[in-house]
Amino acid sequence: MLRPLYTIVKKNRPLLARLSLALTYVRYCMTLRVAIGLFKKTINEERFEQFRIVFPDYATFLGLFEEIFIYEEYAFSTQKSDPVILDCGSNFGLSV
Repeated sequence: MLRPLYTIVKKNRPLLARLSLALTYVRYCMTLRVAIGLFKKTINEERFEQFRIVFPDYATFLGLFEEIFIYEEYAFSTQKSDPVILDCGSNFGLSV
């Protein structure tokens, strides 16, 4: 949990954006550890900003959240205002 938080702190974003992302990530981690790990609840949807995300497994959701929103694995620069992006993955479409 510390490595993703350290990555958020180092980002070149406004302070409030980094704080919001960090608090959201901590909340998701606590949900996984407490609600799911300790109390054995089944949770298969979350809210992130204005989006409602539905997923099959919370641990998978958290891993993809880290990969996409914290480590920004899919971020790229382009000169085009409307690039064509093909997402041929087989998960639940969080990157889209």
